[in-house]
Amino acid sequence: MNAFKNNIIATDLDNTLVGDEEALRTLLRTIEGSFSTIFITGRHKQSTLQLLEAHGIPLPDILVCDAGATIYTGPDFQQDIGWKQKTQAHWQPEHIKFIMTFLPSIAKHPVPNENRLSYTIQDENIVEAAKLQLKNAETPCHCIYSSGKDFDILPEGANKGSALQYVIEQYASGTARVLAAGDSGNDEDMLTQGFPAVVVANHQPELEKLRGYPNIHFAEHEFAAGILEGWEHFYSLVKK
Repeated sequence: MNAFKNNIIATDLDNTLVGDEEALRTLLRTIEGSFSTIFITGRHKQSTLQLLEAHGIPLPDILVCDAGATIYTGPDFQQDIGWKQKTQAHWQPEHIKFIMTFLPSIAKHPVPNENRLSYTIQDENIVEAAKLQLKNAETPCHCIYSSGKDFDILPEGANKGSALQYVIEQYASGTARVLAAGDSGNDEDMLTQGFPAVVVANHQPELEKLRGYPNIHFAEHEFAAGILEGWEHFYSLVKK
């Protein structure tokens, strides 16, 4: 894998990088040749690659999928073995699925692997009940609830923030300038990891609680335009 450039944008995809085609094209022109990119998404790998192709988005330097549960590196995006060993040693998806069967009004998302489990839950009381049952069963995991309906269960220690920290430590230089960007609750761990971060204007209400964090900028612009605004806020905007 090629060495990272000194400017790094680590961004969520849906409703952050993707959502406004004109703003996306502007961002891609602006960063071409002078930035490295890390795409950090709740999608699984194949779905992510399909999204990038559909929008004509160049492949990133590193791909983080499944809300941080998997990291893919290299020209053919093979799974990072170090991250897999670090996060999946105590992962018990079958046991978690069994526990979740006792909860009402939930729907399991069909995903091609069990690197993480994902459910639709629209009642926050059921979300809290799920967390309590998993805790009482002493099942190591990390739970994320976002957008008022998406409930993700990841291996303990795995989330977008810890995945980004791992990638920067493993692949970037100590002088790298990093910006994290997101729009919803499953980005919170990444936005609060300590790197300069931007919340795009079209963000979900669950991120309002992050206002006032010194390293988090709430953009006035939506989608990709908000990412560029965040970069200019913390660093300086490169020439288009």
